[in-house]
Amino acid sequence: AEVTSMVRQPRWRPAWFIEARRPDEDLHLYVRGERLDARIGFSLAHEMKLQSLLSERDIPVARVHGWIESPRAYVMDRLEGADHLNDLASADRDAVLTSYIETLARIHALDVEPFAEAGIIRAERPTDSGRIGMEVYEKAYRANKRQPDPFLEFTLSWLRRNPLPPDDRESVVLWDTGQFIQDEGRLRALIDLEIGHIGDPMMDLAGFRMRAREIGFNNFEQLYALYEEATQKPVDRIAIQHHYFSFALCNQLAFHAALAEPPAGSDYMMNLRWCVETNLYAIEALAEILGLQLHELYELI
Repeated sequence: AEVTSMVRQPRWRPAWFIEARRPDEDLHLYVRGERLDARIGFSLAHEMKLQSLLSERDIPVARVHGWIESPRAYVMDRLEGADHLNDLASADRDAVLTSYIETLARIHALDVEPFAEAGIIRAERPTDSGRIGMEVYEKAYRANKRQPDPFLEFTLSWLRRNPLPPDDRESVVLWDTGQFIQDEGRLRALIDLEIGHIGDPMMDLAGFRMRAREIGFNNFEQLYALYEEATQKPVDRIAIQHHYFSFALCNQLAFHAALAEPPAGSDYMMNLRWCVETNLYAIEALAEILGLQLHELYELI
């Protein structure tokens, strides 16, 4: 194809909007590059493979066209729409959320074996499916640790001392859920699959909670009821609490090194803001697990 336009997306990672032309069609593409400053342990190639596998199974994600070696990036269809619900009427908001939860249920019903055979990250035992994602993050954090981080060391230690009871739930998960493109009340696609893997499906119901303010929705009991209806399986609220606490630590794990020694091209203030915000979510989540009432001063922060 002949590239006719290339515009860098203003964001924290390299990404471009591309217009291209073939003799018989115009192409509207999105090129997603490798992160400059986050150390998450999940590779860009892993993300592309997961997205391709989901697309092949008629899950609504952007179609993948291929890989670019230099700069490391992959090419997908560009989708138009909004990534939030703030401008929708109540009925349209409910329709998008229902479609989203039904899509998660479809993903969780997929056979995990073809994904594992394709190299998608999976725990050695199904009973460890809820921990493998955090293990990947922590390994990347420790490999790149630059300075003491008492908050992370305390919270990671707490997780080791207080694991969830063993459970053999296992499915393809997105983990960083609540990200989608909708167009006038119709779900178009799930987006940002960079930390998807084979894990505990309750992780997907937990991750959604951290994006409540961004997407304009916080009635999670409604979402859980929709999920139970779609899957005919009960929601494990204890596991959701635990996974939410874990997930809230991921920004601090990913950006620890970039905050200690910012590399060229790093958006220090954006990274710091994310970490401060999600560290507060983690404190709230742990207080919820422990049944503690946070001090009034904290409520003013």
